[in-house]
Amino acid sequence: MPVYIDVIAPENRSLLEEMVEKALSLGFGAVGVVGSPGDLPEGAFRVSVVKSSEIPHGARKLRGASRLLIAVPRSLEEARRSTFSKLVDGVMASYDTARPNFDYVCARQLKRNEGTLFIPVVPMVSRMLGEPRVIRNVRLEVRIALHAGLYPMIASMARRPEEVVPPRLLVSFGEFMLDLRREQAKAMVKDFPSYMISGGRRLRVRGVVTDEIQDTD
Repeated sequence: MPVYIDVIAPENRSLLEEMVEKALSLGFGAVGVVGSPGDLPEGAFRVSVVKSSEIPHGARKLRGASRLLIAVPRSLEEARRSTFSKLVDGVMASYDTARPNFDYVCARQLKRNEGTLFIPVVPMVSRMLGEPRVIRNVRLEVRIALHAGLYPMIASMARRPEEVVPPRLLVSFGEFMLDLRREQAKAMVKDFPSYMISGGRRLRVRGVVTDEIQDTD
């Protein structure tokens, strides 16, 4: 049964438990955590965010311990290389670059790999305050993804407890800021993220990921 999923990136370890508990209390069924070594609280799973330039060698070290591995490209060329790697579960939307780094080639390849375009709400909103073009970039990438049959994943990427918000606000962000229908935005916070971390998807991609890790030794 799909549940709402969020991903957070606590700015320090001491905030981790409080932020996970708050997210769960607000209605999320599971919470991904970026950049936190050691054990995670109940209801949390590990997410790794890596530079595209670190693929495959840096990524393969994190692959086994991470439920999701998100690549951050700094150019279209890096994005294409990232999406062709089956180590990668998703690519970060271009919220902090001058131009989009995601095209139809990337979207089609991610679709074949059952991956996602990852939309980080809190960093994106912070960037939008000074650079309005950010929203244009991400809207374009979302349209490209949907045209290719690829569903993006919307998550808060909150760094502090006050930035953790209920699922309905993430859905509203998708609806009003990304110009999505409500059903689409809801699927990007609930149905598709639930599939991304599901055991069924892991079984479907595990073989090819294992092969790629072995081939890069």
